[in-house]
Amino acid sequence: MSEIGEAKLQSDELDRMPRLPGSGASSHGFADELFGLTVGAEVREHARFPIRAAGPDTPAKNPNYLFRKDHIKVGQAWISGLFDNLMLTGPTGSGKTSFIEQFAARLGWGVIRVACSKSLELQEIIGRVCINPDGSTGWVDGPAIRAMKEGSILLLDEINFLDPGQVGGMNTILDGGSFLIPETGERVTAHPDFRIAATGNALDGEDSSSYRGTQRMNVALLDRFSGGIEVTYLSKAEEKTILISEAPRLHPAVVKIMVELAETLRKSYASGQLSAVLSTRIVVAWGVLLQSFSTVEKGQRESLLSTLRSTFLFRVGRADRAAIEGVVNGVLQRTTTVGNAGP
Repeated sequence: MSEIGEAKLQSDELDRMPRLPGSGASSHGFADELFGLTVGAEVREHARFPIRAAGPDTPAKNPNYLFRKDHIKVGQAWISGLFDNLMLTGPTGSGKTSFIEQFAARLGWGVIRVACSKSLELQEIIGRVCINPDGSTGWVDGPAIRAMKEGSILLLDEINFLDPGQVGGMNTILDGGSFLIPETGERVTAHPDFRIAATGNALDGEDSSSYRGTQRMNVALLDRFSGGIEVTYLSKAEEKTILISEAPRLHPAVVKIMVELAETLRKSYASGQLSAVLSTRIVVAWGVLLQSFSTVEKGQRESLLSTLRSTFLFRVGRADRAAIEGVVNGVLQRTTTVGNAGP
């Protein structure tokens, strides 16, 4: 998502960003340098971010990522230590995970990502005793312990796919305390830069029918996340910026059709008329494939539906697929008629 075209914000848009102390990071950077923000000299001092030397767990930077100013403000408070646990909620494909990864990429922080599932057990997150190649046994740190020791970001992706009982076993870590590993007797104290981020869909149980396998998170767990970002789909203007950045050979008229189709289909999804949604991630994949088919408007128009089938519709149910294809054909027919109309 959402990542995709760096924001150029006016100086007054960051005038309320808090002046926060750094954590254990080695130095600080500023919003204009890190995120491409345009800020005044005085405001610039308020928009400080703790940065580190990039390591093997630091995500690769996507230069076309689109940052939203409100997300950056919350991210600044979180990474600077105002609170340790950050929850990102929002529909699938809206850019929850990508925000954490691209935010960390600018700051040089490592991200250790855990793909949550119903079958994932606490031991896989914390660590376990394993058999070595020589037949001996030894303890191997899991992602949570490794992140605690290294001062990385532990990203619990789709946390509400986890069995709530497994998450409960992490309460000590979520509370910011040390963690005793029973198998070794080692007590792990978190590095000052250790942070936890989690993403989830339908955390309150609403719209959970759209996300099979999700578990409703209890209040005690959610209460341990004192900061949050509600991530929504991009506006048409934002998505157009991203699409042009990622697929620059698309014709402007075709870009306009694609972002309008995406908005129309999302509205249908929100109203319950469709059970599948066209995310920004898919729109970008659609555009990249489409521009490889043709570089002229006519050819791209003719390939719109076939490339959408290859990037999205192949995994959509029959009823939804027929409905979406009908919408696409209707838009193509209408825009072609308008384009061919006389003065």
